[in-house]
Amino acid sequence: MVDSTIRLTAGSPTIEFEYTVGPIPIADGQGKEIISRFHTDIQSQSTWYTDSNGREWQQRVRNSRPTWKWNPTQPVAGNYYPCNVGMWLADSEAAMSILNDRSQGCASMDDGDLEFMVHRRTLMDDGRGVGQAINETGLDGRGLITTGIHYLSFAAPSQIAAVTRPLQSRVYSYLHTAYAPFSGSVSDWLKTHNTEFTAINTELPANVDLMSFYKSARDEVIVRLAHNFGVGEDSVLSQPVTVDLAQLFAARFVPTSITEVSLTNNQTPEDIVNGKLKWNIRNDNEDRSNKQPRYQMDGTKITLQPAQIRTFVFSY
Repeated sequence: MVDSTIRLTAGSPTIEFEYTVGPIPIADGQGKEIISRFHTDIQSQSTWYTDSNGREWQQRVRNSRPTWKWNPTQPVAGNYYPCNVGMWLADSEAAMSILNDRSQGCASMDDGDLEFMVHRRTLMDDGRGVGQAINETGLDGRGLITTGIHYLSFAAPSQIAAVTRPLQSRVYSYLHTAYAPFSGSVSDWLKTHNTEFTAINTELPANVDLMSFYKSARDEVIVRLAHNFGVGEDSVLSQPVTVDLAQLFAARFVPTSITEVSLTNNQTPEDIVNGKLKWNIRNDNEDRSNKQPRYQMDGTKITLQPAQIRTFVFSY
């Protein structure tokens, strides 16, 4: 029912836990929920963090809600939260982060512990509106089988983001490899084909991801760059970073013009700023001296603020 492989890679700060779970037996008439729990002696003081749609981290506190007093009549279910990319916890000495390769429920039911719900099969409806049990039987009628990988990392509390964020991009949006039919010898193929190519001319900064690079219907190329660190996550990597778009790609991809657009490519930055509702919420005592404009562009050089994603149209 459960199979697990632990993988250590030379030079990698991460331990991979690959699992296969299922089918879950129900011959005893009992539904079951299978979790993967990681236990440490980290004194996390009932606090851990989960990702917010893969971007910033959301603080979670066991048996607590930030805006109202909660009576934990269901202490397990009430402490489970959605986890799309990963979660972490820390004390003053150490931090542990775990990234998952698919969305799962997660919790920290004891200090130093992190757990994921990896599979479940229930025989009764929970009364939450679906009106049926979670009892998918699969093609053979025995139940579903699920697989996945958890990526475990340890670091000093001040370094956990520097370890987790670069790995997050590979886990959440990993590369897919495809192969065309092949005939003939490898040596003949190497003589007639270029087997190495990169469109990147300049290596991106450690805190910047290339999220999109694709051709639109108008023969333009849509490019999205993301600052993958949030505010205050790292003393160095959370700082604003500047990238020269004209120097980013190989010569064949250098554009004749670059236009910034909204994330969905249907507005300009000016449209976004001018279209915002003007709420009367200013606090005259607020220090705004360190506020940075969201859209800085000097020729082809752009500045990304922490956690910011910016989209550009390259014309050729």
